[in-house]
Amino acid sequence: MRDQLKTALGKQVVLDDGRKFQYVIYMVEVMNALGAVAAVLKEYLITSEDGSSYKSYKTKEGNWYDLDVQNNPPEQIILQRLKRAIDAQVNEVSE
Repeated sequence: MRDQLKTALGKQVVLDDGRKFQYVIYMVEVMNALGAVAAVLKEYLITSEDGSSYKSYKTKEGNWYDLDVQNNPPEQIILQRLKRAIDAQVNEVSE
């Protein structure tokens, strides 16, 4: 359903509590049932120092989506913190 387009550079983000995460951004196409491209999203593959991994998607408008997240509150909290930290990091670079 998704086709990988390109790989971007790997980056690091640090949360307020000092935990460090590495992430890589891939551009992916989301196809509809007819095989046409419905959207192009940035797929964030995020890995912590202890080996835990998370995946989230971002639109060109800046909206985040978690397609693969189960109803796991601790994981949802970490993802929210990671998204805020990544957005803050991007805003620092652009200013």
